[in-house]
Amino acid sequence: MRVKYFGRVLLGLGVIGAIVSVAWWYSFYSDVAKFVGATGPLPTTCIYALAGPCKMVSSVAGFVGAAAYDPIIFWVSAILCIIGLISQTFAGDGPSNGFRRGRRNDNHRDPW
Repeated sequence: MRVKYFGRVLLGLGVIGAIVSVAWWYSFYSDVAKFVGATGPLPTTCIYALAGPCKMVSSVAGFVGAAAYDPIIFWVSAILCIIGLISQTFAGDGPSNGFRRGRRNDNHRDPW
């Protein structure tokens, strides 16, 4: 039971983290696009990767003191979601002692 609860908590934190990271990515790169006057779609590969132009933009923004987007939050959130899903899927209902809550179990008889 505790494992399933822990899995739900991890899954919830992962989903919230993913939403926050996508919002941060959108806010950061839309501001960069406005600043340089770029038109067109935002670089979606920068959500999960920090290489090439994404690294350059992030480095320049960090150099001037801006809160540059970092995909590590996205990856941590994804890992939390995966761990939460795995624990939800493979966790049992807890230790079983042969009794069911609220129901009589005729297979277990008291010898006295």
